[in-house]
Amino acid sequence: MLARLLSALATVLVVLAGPGAAHAVAVDSSTVVVGQVQRWVVETIDGSDADFTAIAPPGAPAIRVDAAALADVPTGDWASVELGAISAGNQDVTTADGGADVLVVAPVDQPAQAAIAADAMIAASAPIGSLHRSAAVLTATLPGQTSDGITVPTLASDLNGAVSSYWSDSTGGLVTFTAGNQVAAGVYSSWGDLSTCTTAQVLGFLSWTATQGGVAPTVNTGRHSITYTPTFGSCGFAGVANLSDGGSAWVNGLQVTSARVGTMEHELGHTLGLGHSNTRVGCPSGSDGSAAQCTDFEYGDAYDVMGVALNGDGPLSGAQLDVLGLLTPASTVDVTGGADVTLAPVGGLTGSRFLRFVTGGATYVVEYRGAVGRDANLATSRRGCPTGLTPCSYARFVPGVVVHRLDSTTAQGKPVLLQVAPGPTFALQPLSSFTTADGAYSITVDSTSAQGARVIVNGGVQATSSPDSSFQSISPVRILPRTRVGPQSTVTVTVPNVPAGATAVALNITAADVRATSYVSACAAGTPITVCRRTSALNPSAGTDTASAAIVALGGTSGDQVTLYNNAGTLSLIVDLAGYYVAGASAGSLFVNQAPQRALDTRVGTASTTSLTLPGVPAGATAVLVTVTSSAASAVTFVSACPSGEALAACSTTSAINPTPSRDLANVAVVKLGGPAGNEIMLYNNAGSVRLVVDVSGYFVDHAVAPASAALFRATAPVRVLAGQRMLRAQALTFTPPGQPTGTVAVQMNVTSTATTGVSFVSACPGGTAVDICRLTSILNPAGGIDSSDNATVTLGGPGSDSVLLYNNAAPLTLIVDVTGYFVRVA
Repeated sequence: MLARLLSALATVLVVLAGPGAAHAVAVDSSTVVVGQVQRWVVETIDGSDADFTAIAPPGAPAIRVDAAALADVPTGDWASVELGAISAGNQDVTTADGGADVLVVAPVDQPAQAAIAADAMIAASAPIGSLHRSAAVLTATLPGQTSDGITVPTLASDLNGAVSSYWSDSTGGLVTFTAGNQVAAGVYSSWGDLSTCTTAQVLGFLSWTATQGGVAPTVNTGRHSITYTPTFGSCGFAGVANLSDGGSAWVNGLQVTSARVGTMEHELGHTLGLGHSNTRVGCPSGSDGSAAQCTDFEYGDAYDVMGVALNGDGPLSGAQLDVLGLLTPASTVDVTGGADVTLAPVGGLTGSRFLRFVTGGATYVVEYRGAVGRDANLATSRRGCPTGLTPCSYARFVPGVVVHRLDSTTAQGKPVLLQVAPGPTFALQPLSSFTTADGAYSITVDSTSAQGARVIVNGGVQATSSPDSSFQSISPVRILPRTRVGPQSTVTVTVPNVPAGATAVALNITAADVRATSYVSACAAGTPITVCRRTSALNPSAGTDTASAAIVALGGTSGDQVTLYNNAGTLSLIVDLAGYYVAGASAGSLFVNQAPQRALDTRVGTASTTSLTLPGVPAGATAVLVTVTSSAASAVTFVSACPSGEALAACSTTSAINPTPSRDLANVAVVKLGGPAGNEIMLYNNAGSVRLVVDVSGYFVDHAVAPASAALFRATAPVRVLAGQRMLRAQALTFTPPGQPTGTVAVQMNVTSTATTGVSFVSACPGGTAVDICRLTSILNPAGGIDSSDNATVTLGGPGSDSVLLYNNAAPLTLIVDVTGYFVRVA
């Protein structure tokens, strides 16, 4: 259907009494017809999909045929078609499944008598390029009709004014229309039975109008004609048009100017090769999938004129422009991996407005529909029918980031608007995310404003590329001694004793001798640095030793290396190894997650140890996941975390956290269990005295005795999912990390605070946790003017069991979140 048409539908429905008896076309069994393949779009009043394919023999009526049988024959080509018998009724133009059975299809050369001069031809498969098209404008009547007051000059004014302006705005001036031949064609006397509206009757009428307008033939020639008649009640449509590059269109009786103009804009879109702008809902993943997996609704996209909208004819979507071959470098950002992109509002008509990537046999186009220009009424009154016109459940279409999908197998250039947000709005708001069905790409909306939307893209790596892995814990060992690393430089670490099938390693990374505020990234060796540096593992500040745990995928030619990147200044990097993740459930231990629980709060003196018995540790537990927080340190020191019973000389060669006076710090550690009962860990403080707080958030349990709730780890390339969310005092934020595999129970992420105005702490809990409960534990202790970061394994929760709650206690700050993997329940 078309934008602004709905306001006129009530009037049209009163006039249309409905078609009379269907007209049968006499075609006997096994009849062979040679003709041109044509495709047509019918704008039915009830919104049903009545698009059809016809075979048009020269000098004879066109015959509607089974569309699927000719799906591989391009529009405008010629074919020899052996037809089965046509039953009465299947030639009515508004019948969705009408058409003769096709027994055999064979390509043929175009007959000489039907040839078109080469300079008038435009290949069906070629992009339309920069086109300024002339269109013949006609009025006509059918027998018994009289003029309803719409004249040729009226139509020419519509075309030269509002219609051409729409196409010029939508395409950056690349497509315009000008009224060419202007003809009052009079009465079409060859219709026949006025109670019927068959394919042959409609196509005969449109062939006649093209001839009257001096532009015949039109299909795939770049020639256009558009004809207006008073409402003809036997044809239950508002418009019909060729679906090709050039073609004929018929507007069936719309006297209201806005509806008529919108119809003309829409029908001319078809004669440029555009299908409808539809919606796709009900996909298995909730937001994406193929047409076979989901449900498509005709006309459901109210963002542009190829769908249906009340109160608006928004600019063409980027997906429709892609069909036309008009996504220019000036308007489009093409990505093949991660990116940080600011999209200008589509309605502003300038700047980078479209983000495009290809994966899983589909093209995705992301755009920001801000309340600007032709989209201004998205903020107030734009409404549409997101689940189709029959019946229409009106819904507001609002500003936000939307995602269109074009399947590689989609015929007739029909993009679909994906339901990437809950409800009927389809628009992502800040902090919302979308992940493609194959898991290869995700986008997160960081922020929106009148000027544009910042979108973070993570992609190019399949989410399932790393096998689900169990954990093999070890007593901590230093694998990179203090090593100097310059600005924008890397160091690659070869991990020793990597077991067969290892996919990732649990590390503690420390930055010392820090000369300038920087950040350090950690990635599988072989990851392009331009990709690796988009995320961070720790954020050191000048003059302060900083440590952070990290789970890092293994890479390199031998599969046993990780790469660390330092962004600014010069510093020393130290790396300790706590264990390996190895493919398969039987290779090691499985993770059992829990809400954070405080296990220790005590003060530790110089060169002293504290053994911590962990209550509730199940039989077969091999390691524990803890957050260690230090405060009130009397001196610069380091704290080691080891299995109880570890020799102090060995334990003290590694570190888990680096306390400093006047600053609270926190770090996560995966610690192998020890002691007589196998349920203890030991903490060692090297210098001064310090208060240590330990929160437990999970255990690793031997696969042989693991409960049904246990999970395996699936490593991913580091991806940024929250690019800078400002958090005020006592503010909580719930968000859903994108790309979660089926069965995900917890997310592995690095949380960074920046632009901190004072002392605070940050908590991370399952979505749906009461804030008063969540704030009893912490993962991060930011200080004013200093960037802080920590790794966290956070259980998912909330209504969909897929969200995380972040809480900032005091001073305002900005949070950044990078995801490095997921814990997935054993299948």
